[in-house]
Amino acid sequence: MAEPMQLNGCNGIKAEDLSKWNFRPSEAVKGCSHDMVGIRGVLDYVMSHLNPIGKSKIPLGHGDPSGFDCFRTSIVAEDALVEAIRSGKYNGYPPAVGLPQSRRYIFRLAVAL
Repeated sequence: MAEPMQLNGCNGIKAEDLSKWNFRPSEAVKGCSHDMVGIRGVLDYVMSHLNPIGKSKIPLGHGDPSGFDCFRTSIVAEDALVEAIRSGKYNGYPPAVGLPQSRRYIFRLAVAL
């Protein structure tokens, strides 16, 4: 992993350019290396610091599940998505408080606990 560095001079960015646009990185990011800025860097860091003795790692960083047959989307879910898209009813933002049918379902789940 790269040594932590300040953002001044990073990718040709100069301190005066940052102040010109009133842009300041957070204090938490200032000491991070380039490898730790993105999610991939964070995942690589975590995975490299795990103690694998007696434990197996589950790769949660896979963005594309198509390589795993067990993550195949069911035909029922695919058909429901196609039907919802073609209906034209769900082509915008939902109400801020949520959809009534979703709220009822979540309420029933919460009551059952």
